[in-house]
Amino acid sequence: MRQNPDSTYEIIFLTKDAFILQASGYEQSLANPEKINFFEKNKLNPSILNEIWRLKHDVYPYGNSEEMGWGTKVGVPSKAQFGMLKEFGLEQMTDYAFGEHLWLLLIRLNDPLWTASYQLRKE
Repeated sequence: MRQNPDSTYEIIFLTKDAFILQASGYEQSLANPEKINFFEKNKLNPSILNEIWRLKHDVYPYGNSEEMGWGTKVGVPSKAQFGMLKEFGLEQMTDYAFGEHLWLLLIRLNDPLWTASYQLRKE
């Protein structure tokens, strides 16, 4: 997501692999012209991206897997979980975390205490 000179926002969809390459500084990107490795900077493994689905779903939604998520059966975070997601600019299902909010969200996803607290607010 980027802000245009007229203050509107533009959403550019990337594959997960393209995002990892750009966010790691290995691929040229207008969003990362200094080629900063944001995963290294934030002490994160790119595999943390594989955990984002858990915020929304109670079971893995993309195929045959018994993996459990932290969301609700209806595929949205609970009201209490949305309260925790506000910190990242996420107040409804159509919101996006980007910039520093995204990296903070990924850091929290990597924190067992934060994820345990999130899971307790499932109902």
